[in-house]
Amino acid sequence: QGYGVNSIIQARAGGAKVTAVYAGITSTYGDYRFYTLEESGIKTVKDLAGKSFGINNLGTYADIALQVYLTDAGMKVEQVRRTTVPLPSMCQALLSKQIDVVAMYSGFYVPCEKQNPGKLHVLAKDSDAIQPARSLYSAYVFSDDYIKANPAVVRAYVAALREAAALVEKDPARTTAIISKRMGVAPDMLLVPTYAKGGCVDMKAAADWTDLMVKYNAIKPGTVEGASWASNAMNTACKG
Repeated sequence: QGYGVNSIIQARAGGAKVTAVYAGITSTYGDYRFYTLEESGIKTVKDLAGKSFGINNLGTYADIALQVYLTDAGMKVEQVRRTTVPLPSMCQALLSKQIDVVAMYSGFYVPCEKQNPGKLHVLAKDSDAIQPARSLYSAYVFSDDYIKANPAVVRAYVAALREAAALVEKDPARTTAIISKRMGVAPDMLLVPTYAKGGCVDMKAAADWTDLMVKYNAIKPGTVEGASWASNAMNTACKG
């Protein structure tokens, strides 16, 4: 399982025989966000020219979101200086002005915002650039060989994920308390995620993801066809 289904598509394009069988959280509200300092003067995409941009790694979800964001505004990725910054270090790198802009994941931007009121500016959200992420952002994956050999196990795993997601939606306070205890993070520093209904993969979004990956040269044309990298066959909550 990973944040950003791009990694699944890239794996398939590279020859890995894997299939997404369950859709996880969505990024409707921006699970990754691009942050600048309020005092920086960077307020629009055009202001990024010549600026340093912190991402966790080249080719990752955040990097692809950045490329789409820039390209849609008529800019080239070469116009910014992409710098690798570990996710736990993003907030401090921005606050200390080592980096002009950072792509922070919710597990880090929530505490960063709350601990530094008035200092941060949200330049954009990943879901502003990557439309299909609003309904398909993360997914759970099995190898095709394992699915074929152990369909009952995969179905049981998917059912367990559905139960967990239902608990999160029904009782977010209890969920937050559990996560807080396990992770050692204060409850008010956590963001309760939203999930794809029933864990069903939105097949149109899956196909749109493939098209996007080809458009931005993340995979070669013809290496992955449409929504072929995902299936709802193991999820009894889905139709088709």
